[in-house]
Amino acid sequence: MTYQQKHDSKNIYYLTSEFEAHPLLAKASSNIASTKVTKITPSTYKEYSPSASALQELAPFKQRDLAVKFVSASAFAAIPGTTSTATTYRVKSFDDNYQAIAALVKADRKAQGMGEQAYGLSGKFDSYEVANALFSGMEFMGFFLGIAFLAMLASTLMFKILSGAAYDQVRYLMLQKIGTRPSVLKHSIRQEIGALFLLPGIVGVVHVLFGLQLFKALMVNPYANLWLPFGIFIVLYGIYYFLTVWLYQGIVIDKELN
Repeated sequence: MTYQQKHDSKNIYYLTSEFEAHPLLAKASSNIASTKVTKITPSTYKEYSPSASALQELAPFKQRDLAVKFVSASAFAAIPGTTSTATTYRVKSFDDNYQAIAALVKADRKAQGMGEQAYGLSGKFDSYEVANALFSGMEFMGFFLGIAFLAMLASTLMFKILSGAAYDQVRYLMLQKIGTRPSVLKHSIRQEIGALFLLPGIVGVVHVLFGLQLFKALMVNPYANLWLPFGIFIVLYGIYYFLTVWLYQGIVIDKELN
């Protein structure tokens, strides 16, 4: 949408008719994860506290401290000064259109003499940049700590199982002497160790699924692309499992009796 505007030393003026016909859409909450929007009109903008900043963002940066006034077409025409326009865009996905939006913001700031990289001024683009930098760091920390805890969990399980292999060696040796096939013994070992690995893995997955509920206040969709960390978890956990089985079988099964 395009809105006409004029300003003097104290106020910036908008046409009442334009905002009544096409209300300005603004975020309805200061919550980062909120996606609700509200319609700002001349009759409602004073009731909605964030609307002041939403309207100020329509003005050139040097006029953002001016008070907002809505006037009729005749009053607007009588105000001295040059008429400028403010254009708003709405896209289905901010991420998908990030490059185009960044180009528009840089061009606008360059036209206002602020430089292409004048970030941190206000608006959704700047908020997105700040949030993206913040959550990128949190994502890296979460990924790093997740791998570290996974390694500790799997290593603890592996060494706990292998530490008891010497005591189990006698039991498996007796089974071999009475004629139990090695394939049956290996199958039994895979099932036994698999049960020991499966239960902590399931508990960990359930814990993560419930724990992500705490991030709904900070993120729009904390469950987005969850398949990626779970996929990495399954692959690494599987590697530890097969390594444990291979080492355990090498300890408890006497190859000379085969």
